[in-house]
Amino acid sequence: MTFARGSAKRASATALKTLILPSPSREIMPVETLSQLLRLQQRGTAVIYEGAPEDVPGLGRLAERRAQFHEVKNAIGLSGAMTGNITAELRRRGAVREPVTATGLRFIRRAGDSGHDYFFANLTDRAVDQWVPLGAPVHSAVIEDPQRQQAIADTLRRCIKAGTVPEQSYRRPSRKLRHFRIPTSVTFSEDRTNGRTMMEVVTTDRPGVLARIANAMRFCRVRLHNARIATFGERVEDIFFLTDMNNQLIDDQVKFECLRHSITEALKVD
Repeated sequence: MTFARGSAKRASATALKTLILPSPSREIMPVETLSQLLRLQQRGTAVIYEGAPEDVPGLGRLAERRAQFHEVKNAIGLSGAMTGNITAELRRRGAVREPVTATGLRFIRRAGDSGHDYFFANLTDRAVDQWVPLGAPVHSAVIEDPQRQQAIADTLRRCIKAGTVPEQSYRRPSRKLRHFRIPTSVTFSEDRTNGRTMMEVVTTDRPGVLARIANAMRFCRVRLHNARIATFGERVEDIFFLTDMNNQLIDDQVKFECLRHSITEALKVD
C-alpha cells in the first residue's frame, strides 16, 4: 500500500474506501501513523478502529510526542472516526459478507473495470461439493481454467443433445450430521413491494444443500430472482425470492405444496 497526497492506494492504484484497524496488542501507535490516518479520514476514507490507541511507543521526547498524539487523536474523534464492532460498522456501510466463508474455502476478490475476479483455494481436509453463492452481484461468469471450461462445455452439449440436465453428485452426510439433525421446514410469505414470493428453508447443513433445493425449484417450475444464504454452525437458514414462470407472485397452493414436498424429500438425511 502507498500513500499519495493523503490517499491510500493499493499496488493497483485503486483508492481505498475503507481502512480497518484491528485492536492493537499494546494499544500504542506512533504519532506519524495516527496523523496519516487523520489525513485519510479528512479526504474521505472511512477508518474503522476496533480499539482506539492510547499512547505512543518509546521513551524519547515522550512528553512532546504524547502531546502531539492526544492532539491528533482528538482531531480524529471530531472528524467522525468509528470505533467498536468492525463487523457491525461494515454492515452499516453496506458491506456484504461473502457466503463462501461458511464453507471453509479461502478466497481473494478483486474488483476491476469488467467486474470481479475471484480466486478460490480449498485448504481444508474435505471436498466442497455444493453450490456457493457469491457476494458480488453477477449477470454472467467466466471460468478461466481451460480444462474446466472444456469439461463444462462437453457436459452441457451432451445434456442438451439428450434433453436432460447434469446429474448432481451428493456425498453421504457425516456421522455427526446424522446424529444432530435439524428438521427441514419450508415456509412462504409475500414480498409485495418487489412482487416476489419469499421461501425460507431451514435445515441441517451438509454438502449439496443448495443444489438439491435448486433441483426442486426447477422441478416445480418456479423462477429464482434472489437469495439470502445464511449458515449458523450446522443450521441453514436460507431465503429465496421466487416468482412463477410469468414473473408473478405465486398464489397456487399446489405450487407451494410441490416446493415444500420436493425440498423436504430432497433434504432427507440418508
